[in-house]
Amino acid sequence: MDLNHSSASRSSAPTQSASATASSQQARMTIRSVGYTLGALTPGPLNSILDIPNLSVGQVTLPTSSSLPAASTARKGATIVFPRGTEGLKAITPCHAGYAVFNGNGCLTGTPQIEDWGFTNTPIGFTNSLSLGGVFDGIWDWILDLQESLGISGRLQSRLYGTPVVGETADWLINSADLRASRLSAAEIRQACTAAKTGKLGGVVEEGQRGGGAGMTCHQFSGGTGTSSRVIRGDRPSGPEGSEKEYTLGCLVQTNYGGLVDLTIGGVPVGRLLMKSGASASSAFAATPASRQPESQPAGGRADDGSILVLLVTD
Repeated sequence: MDLNHSSASRSSAPTQSASATASSQQARMTIRSVGYTLGALTPGPLNSILDIPNLSVGQVTLPTSSSLPAASTARKGATIVFPRGTEGLKAITPCHAGYAVFNGNGCLTGTPQIEDWGFTNTPIGFTNSLSLGGVFDGIWDWILDLQESLGISGRLQSRLYGTPVVGETADWLINSADLRASRLSAAEIRQACTAAKTGKLGGVVEEGQRGGGAGMTCHQFSGGTGTSSRVIRGDRPSGPEGSEKEYTLGCLVQTNYGGLVDLTIGGVPVGRLLMKSGASASSAFAATPASRQPESQPAGGRADDGSILVLLVTD
């Protein structure tokens, strides 16, 4: 997604209630915290998709049942990304966009618009499979509320039409005890939307079993939401030939895939090393289909071991 599309004048945003989500934030532990550096490029200041200027993220994370203990991984949630923030008309101003599907049968709404028009002009949501409809409706509610607050109606409203982009992964391994309980309502998604913040204003992407990543796995560990950023150099469009400019590339993923045997970090086969040393990291999944590794991959090398959603945004 490229944010260098035509911009519109900024209007005052409606007053928003910040009632949502937040659990207490702890210091974020990453692989860099223990002295390892992956790749050759420098992260942005937050090492998060929130390093993209004006981009905002809102999340909601809820237990699937009020009777569950606090440590339970039976959770549901959504992550909502606002590429141009939440302020005024700019929040629904188009951004160049594209998409690619490697493999899978999951749903990503809004792709016909992206393919036909070459842009998206709505927030982007990630959630679980049964909540896709609720997230779609909740984003629509937020868009219509914003338009009404700006006095937009009638023909102009129709000209600003855009189909919300919502992707899903199936939390059926962790939340299989009561799949219906993993549904989110449109009202809960509006909660996530009103809580959205930029990185500059203190916004944080809660990772792991938070937001849309609630109830998800990654190589048989507790997985879900992840984010990072990198600073890259490229041509300066308005400068003299050969001049360069720094850009930021932000990434947000929602994982729900993989066996321990395939876990590779920085080229090191960490999963195989853990298995060889008799690590018990995946013992809780020993009786599940995800723990049984196929003897050989299907034709084409595409394994049927789950899903991942990846969102890339650049300024």
